Amino acid sequence: MKYITTEIIAMVAALIVLTIVLTPLGVFFGWVMGHIVNWFAGDFVARGLTVLLGRDIGREMIPLIGGTLGFIGSFFKVHQASKRD
Repeated sequence: MKYITTEIIAMVAALIVLTIVLTPLGVFFGWVMGHIVNWFAGDFVARGLTVLLGRDIGREMIPLIGGTLGFIGSFFKVHQASKRD
């Protein structure tokens, strides 16, 4: 019984550590991708976001928006378990 309790505690601790580590990684990669998008299609994306949101979005805000979407998106991961027959 003690072995099972230790495994459960280890799994919960691993889940907490992974959440703490992976969330900033999502923000970082979203921010980097925002910079890449800004370099290649910044004006196009900024105009599209301005029309879509009804607010003035400048090119300099694209990396910030990418990081924010990376943060929000990190909470909506879907994992599909395969079924074995």
